Amino acid sequence: MIGIVMEEPSGKEIMDVIKEKLEIKAKIVHTRGKYRLLKKWRFLAYNRLENCEKKIVLVDYDNDQDFKSRLEGEVNDEDIMLHFAKQTIESWLLGCYNVTNPDNLDNPFKEIKRRFKQEYGAKIKYNKRVDGPKIAKRNDLEHFRKSQSFTEFESKIRDC
Repeated sequence: MIGIVMEEPSGKEIMDVIKEKLEIKAKIVHTRGKYRLLKKWRFLAYNRLENCEKKIVLVDYDNDQDFKSRLEGEVNDEDIMLHFAKQTIESWLLGCYNVTNPDNLDNPFKEIKRRFKQEYGAKIKYNKRVDGPKIAKRNDLEHFRKSQSFTEFESKIRDC
């Protein structure tokens, strides 16, 4: 089993769908924000995921090189992998909207909100925790693979 530490509950909800599509067994835990993840990843990885053979800390990059460098300095255990969704995990969802190279968008979250509004109308607001998993269910693996950071994540998972 693979253990995944994520920064937010909404990301966990999306990853619950993705793990089914990848046909992998994974236990997913989360903090409530990336700065809490910086403080709690070690506890979560070694206590909540202690029985997992491989562990991955999955974080949104968010164009934040300083945070990335800090986390890379922290997560240096050889039995724990670190992976950044570029820019956010929402970039992984945009494949079903025929967005090519979603990792290159400055703000995938803003783009998914815009696409969602086009699809459902202005009165319906995108909710990360509810609508993110719905969009993930709609995606095939090929949709997710339009994101290079997803493809790299999948490769790490498959190598486990």
